[in-house]
Amino acid sequence: MTIYRFFIDQSMVRDDLILLSGDPGKHARVVRLRPGEIFQAVTPGLLYSAKVESTSPQGLVGRVVSAVPIEPPDFEVHLFAGMIKASKMDLVVEKTTELGVASVTPVICSRSVPNPDESGWERKVSRWRRIALSAAEQSRRTSLPEIRYPLSFDELTKGESAPIPEGKVILAWEGLSGTPSDLGKIVAGERRVSVLVGPEGGFSDFEVEAALSRGFIPVSLGPHLLPAETACIMAVGLVVFLLHSSAPGS
Repeated sequence: MTIYRFFIDQSMVRDDLILLSGDPGKHARVVRLRPGEIFQAVTPGLLYSAKVESTSPQGLVGRVVSAVPIEPPDFEVHLFAGMIKASKMDLVVEKTTELGVASVTPVICSRSVPNPDESGWERKVSRWRRIALSAAEQSRRTSLPEIRYPLSFDELTKGESAPIPEGKVILAWEGLSGTPSDLGKIVAGERRVSVLVGPEGGFSDFEVEAALSRGFIPVSLGPHLLPAETACIMAVGLVVFLLHSSAPGS
């Protein structure tokens, strides 16, 4: 039986009851949770299991069965993705969230597709955050990735604006021939890794030079030229796998 998971505000937990309302309540109605069924709810630091007691058009009420502290992650992977077409960026956010990415920051590169004005970004980032929420619940994560507002490539490489790439910083570069076999050595023992992936058409020569001077380590994702969205998903998947494999207790 599927046990559904919801990310909720702490205000929805009252003593030993969880009151699902708003968007979580709507989601619970969509999946047709019924009295007696178990669901899970995530708040910062706690994972609750609860049994549905009653439902209504406004949401549902569940009684807490257990509350388990959420351990901090063993590692974090941060994606800096060259801005691509909207539908493809939706896919990047969805799939990298499912893989466990800690944050996604779109980067406006010289070859990025036309971008909306400031008001357009507000709408797009809100959409990406909804996509990330749904993907996190579907993949049973215990935390949401941070979906950030876009940065220009200059802001990223010159450190003129937060967020600055964290930990070991790597550049997925199609101009580097070879296989990704050395990636394991590069990220071994790291707790934070930032991955920069280019847009369709890749990085310009100037951008590659700027990233290398900023300390990004170039890596290959294999022998084939990958679409930008595939490269983002593959890069995050590879780094997550390598860090998970080397984490204590793995």
